[in-house]
Amino acid sequence: FSRHFEDPSIATITSLAKLFLPNNGRYGFATKYDMELEFELPQRAGAGISWLIGGQLLVSADFEWINYADTQVRTKTFLTNGSNPDASALIGGTSMTTTLPLGWKDQYVAGGGLVWQASPQWTWRAGYKYGNNQVPKEYLNQQFAAILEHHVSLGFSFAIGENLSLHASAAGDLPNKQKSGDINYVHQDFANSEIKVYCI
Repeated sequence: FSRHFEDPSIATITSLAKLFLPNNGRYGFATKYDMELEFELPQRAGAGISWLIGGQLLVSADFEWINYADTQVRTKTFLTNGSNPDASALIGGTSMTTTLPLGWKDQYVAGGGLVWQASPQWTWRAGYKYGNNQVPKEYLNQQFAAILEHHVSLGFSFAIGENLSLHASAAGDLPNKQKSGDINYVHQDFANSEIKVYCI
């Protein structure tokens, strides 16, 4: 509400409105809430296969279907115990429920991996997965920027002794970007916006 109450073009109206608020807007409208998020997890099905070649190289591949279309349709947020009496007066109470449309589609993920036993001490690992972006551009949402598609991982193990080994790994999602069109069903303010995401 701060944006509206600070708008000089309606200063007379907002000054009058502040007279009816518990703290008359003296402390602004920033508010803290306790939040509970209702978020369904999808069913998924997959299959994989692996081959051991020459006793040293393990090659694997898998495929998975994730049924987001039946679960990530919308999510509900329950806000309670609002900390600012003025903001609570404007929304009609210290609690509110908001529904956020997600509109995700099903995701199909294919991947493969290698494990190479280079020596009795050294083992090397690498993997790659691709999953189609499940977020349609009409539902692009900065709060759920789940648009990553390419995932890579590397790792190794070193056997120091019979009962001690060292392991290390690095994984990341390659940069991806998506732009919303002229229509956005989450909020029209997100129309023609763009998200760029990567993960390490």
